[in-house]
Amino acid sequence: MKNERVLVLNNACEVHDVTNSKSALKLLLKGKAEALKHYDDNILSINQTYRIPSVIRLFEHFKFYRQPIRYCAANVFLRDKFTCQYCFKKMHNKSPDMTLDHVIPQSLGGPSTWSNSVTACKRCNSYKGNKTLSQLGWVLQKEPGRLTFYQFHHKFANPHPEWLEYFYI
Repeated sequence: MKNERVLVLNNACEVHDVTNSKSALKLLLKGKAEALKHYDDNILSINQTYRIPSVIRLFEHFKFYRQPIRYCAANVFLRDKFTCQYCFKKMHNKSPDMTLDHVIPQSLGGPSTWSNSVTACKRCNSYKGNKTLSQLGWVLQKEPGRLTFYQFHHKFANPHPEWLEYFYI
């Protein structure tokens, strides 16, 4: 049996979790969920064929109160996918070349917040120094923002295209 990842929604169609196809089929067969979308693959039993679900919705309601992801350098690096936001150099998770840069330097009153912090390689951060982006003629490709729940949790990484309509990022 091919063990595909399955997106699990509560009965209000809010993202709840990601599980495997075996667990999802158990929920379907027990009458605790319904399949909203399917993969092209099937599972064959002795006397029945089951389509593998890609998205299921639970019949019981589960409300989730998610704490905001806290601001820290490690979470900024995760948000930016360990990539320098100035030269786009890709770094690995523990790279000594990776630094946190304040878009508006702290010496000019820039706060330590999600919207003022980006990942930068040492070379770009050193070159930028205490200057603003406009002084250097640099432009960020995307505005920095808060790390989302889906970016923070690796199980939501590389979602199946059919899942995207359920993510409110």
